[in-house]
Amino acid sequence: MENVTKLFNQATIQKVVAARGIDTTKLPTKEELDHQTIDRANAGVIANRKRYYYRMSVWSGGVPLRFSFNDCRLINSLIKPKLENLVIRHLS
Repeated sequence: MENVTKLFNQATIQKVVAARGIDTTKLPTKEELDHQTIDRANAGVIANRKRYYYRMSVWSGGVPLRFSFNDCRLINSLIKPKLENLVIRHLS
């Protein structure tokens, strides 16, 4: 740990800043860096959740599932008369 403190003492930091021509007034504050870190971490968590739910819901048995609302309308048009007959029988 002693070697690390020698590398990052104030004099060494000032030399690097001067050599690279870094404007220290434009550097982000610790709070800004913390906020950026939290935002990146949250974005990573959200991306992982999206990937997880995509994999779990769209793929079944290694085959992508396909769905369109036209299929739903077709099913409803086939089932609706049968349901009406069932309801009429049940109510009679």
